[in-house]
Amino acid sequence: MSDAGNMPWSIKGVSAEARKIAKSAAMASGEPMGVWLSRLIDAASAAKLGQASQVAVRPEAPVPAPAELRVDIEALTQRLANIERRMLASLQPLDQALAQIGRRLGGTRGAGATASEPQRPDRRTRY
Repeated sequence: MSDAGNMPWSIKGVSAEARKIAKSAAMASGEPMGVWLSRLIDAASAAKLGQASQVAVRPEAPVPAPAELRVDIEALTQRLANIERRMLASLQPLDQALAQIGRRLGGTRGAGATASEPQRPDRRTRY
């Protein structure tokens, strides 16, 4: 295969429904979209020429019904919510430590300094 075979490719005029079906079928076959589409084109070309396809053609995967997709989306949403909850719980000690450090640093500020303006060292202080 030449380098051009690895370049991104856009096909205009493909309906949203056809794209959705192709994505679902490629996902169901476990193949990336490009591999799945190449396999189908090879099989169609061979069939049109009356030759046996050199590429093994998997039976078409059933396209999931909208209700099945909705159930999958709800399950993924729940998983994401659980991950977020665990992540926030694991970050809570870090958040508390940073708040404590902030309070300590806030106590060392000069009388005129505010939280939004950084403390400037006294020019008389040597480091």
